[in-house]
Amino acid sequence: MYELAHKHCGQKASWRISLTALQKKCGSASSSREFRRLVKAISDQDEMHGHIPDYAIRLESDMVIITTKGSISVLEYSMRLELQTYDQA
Repeated sequence: MYELAHKHCGQKASWRISLTALQKKCGSASSSREFRRLVKAISDQDEMHGHIPDYAIRLESDMVIITTKGSISVLEYSMRLELQTYDQA
């Protein structure tokens, strides 16, 4: 989930995904009910202890909302180099 959050939340403050879509992206073979329980447990633990670096994970109904904690600068993602820079490197 962290890698998906990093990929999809990179230049945005938050990312929303349905549980069904997240389960497919994670490649989980768990039942929908079990996957929901696991995501809820991750969400609850993250809310209490902040275990997931850089992102906060919430479960609202059938949607998972992932928000950045502000520890990753948007500049990391928005910095673009000119083509000449690559040639010189």
